[in-house]
Amino acid sequence: MKKRFFILLLGLIGLVMCCTACGGDDRSEPTSETTTEETSEEVKSTVIYIGQKGDYGKYNMLYTGELTPAKVLNGIEETTGWDLSLDKEITKRDDGYILCFSEDSIFYTGETLDEDDEFYLSSQEDFYVTVLDSITRSFQRHFKIDDKNPNMYYWGADDSNLILTGTGKTLPKDVAYQHESLENFTTRRYIGGETAVSYDLDVTFVRMQDEETVVLTVEGSTQMYSVTYTALKAIFKNAQEGRQMRIQITEDTATGEKLITKIY
Repeated sequence: MKKRFFILLLGLIGLVMCCTACGGDDRSEPTSETTTEETSEEVKSTVIYIGQKGDYGKYNMLYTGELTPAKVLNGIEETTGWDLSLDKEITKRDDGYILCFSEDSIFYTGETLDEDDEFYLSSQEDFYVTVLDSITRSFQRHFKIDDKNPNMYYWGADDSNLILTGTGKTLPKDVAYQHESLENFTTRRYIGGETAVSYDLDVTFVRMQDEETVVLTVEGSTQMYSVTYTALKAIFKNAQEGRQMRIQITEDTATGEKLITKIY
């Protein structure tokens, strides 16, 4: 009898301890719920202009934050497919902006779009005018300096004058661009004098861009060169893509203009 009572007592003690333990499990540590408030910038829309003076198309461009010259230039690039790579950041001056294009830009590689593309232009000069007019118009519609349209200065790589490859024309870096600018510059057919140097290049033929412009690959980089000699143009017109060549370049070191003067 005492033994059974002792066993029963042990059982009750065990039950009490078990209940106490269960009660301890029910008591959980207080938790705090942290709510992270997500913030996103408002997406805005503006208009960029593509075309030439007197004939511009309007295209919507989305952006966030403050509208800057770099965002407008990027919007033109994304809309058209033109490579508008810069050699350095856009520079603001008292009367306008300086855009210094890199050797990866279309001013060195020329028109790269297919003929069925909306923005394709067969004339190299029309192509460059369209690019420059589009940038100028878009900047002047969005950015003012002292309530006036900013002047636009277009430079080549390494702070040089901007060579419009294939046209024989150059935009002086210290002269503000205007639509009529190219009409005031004469096409050069000959490079010579004290500022002229000649050197040889091993190149790969890509294509003729137009009647006086050839696209070549030089050390893995696609470049454009002027070719005005009739005999040389005939060789390039009949060349197959991928043909290896050794050519002579005559360069005006004062302007950066490069002319193919010999094929070996």
